[in-house]
Amino acid sequence: DEYEPIWDLFGFQMAPLTSRLPLMTTVGNHDVFYNATAFRHRYVMPGDVEGGNGNMWFSWVTGNIHFTSMSTETDYSVGSPQWEWLQRDLAAAAAARAAGTVDWIVFLAHRPVYSADANEWAQHHPGAPLQTSVEPLVTKSGVDIVVTGHMHCYERVDPVVNGSVVSTTGPAPVGSNITGGVVYTNPEAPVYVVVGTAGAVQEEEWVAPLPAWSAFRAANTLSSYGYGWLETPDAQHLHFTF
Repeated sequence: DEYEPIWDLFGFQMAPLTSRLPLMTTVGNHDVFYNATAFRHRYVMPGDVEGGNGNMWFSWVTGNIHFTSMSTETDYSVGSPQWEWLQRDLAAAAAARAAGTVDWIVFLAHRPVYSADANEWAQHHPGAPLQTSVEPLVTKSGVDIVVTGHMHCYERVDPVVNGSVVSTTGPAPVGSNITGGVVYTNPEAPVYVVVGTAGAVQEEEWVAPLPAWSAFRAANTLSSYGYGWLETPDAQHLHFTF
């Protein structure tokens, strides 16, 4: 529930970081009690400047990356105000990339579009409302990576369209300086990653049989705690490390 001392405690704990580095937010289900009052007043985002909705949904550009942050806690159905804004924002991001002003498009949401986590499975499988509303937008606009959380696990989902894998990993291109990890070369849809691993272990379980699109997953161990680190050294390479 909306217990103010807990919000303050979290702010104090984060202060050594947030006093030195910018912090951008993506609203989640624990942030929206009482009309998201505590969240809206503590985290001021550029939504009003970018034509979004406060810190519920908004976008910004850092370096060569366009970031779009949506609210999975607000109506995102086709034709809703948020969906209409997402359509405009992602189209503008795609146009900016075509013009050479940005190189990459990163899409942020709290709840996953795809996840093989058995908990809340009905909300993040092909045919679920979030997938049917958001996937056509991110695919059409050429979003490169979709980063989500909510499920207390780490998972990497291959580029997928309506549950069908359209690109898989392969060797690094000849002449590249890429070493280690896995490589997607010119994928036909975004890579989806779920990074909900900074909080409590919830004894996550995976659906069976595992869907083909769930390329890698980890939960319930110390090694599955962590965060994502994204780098875009140039217009050809985007690196994501968990």
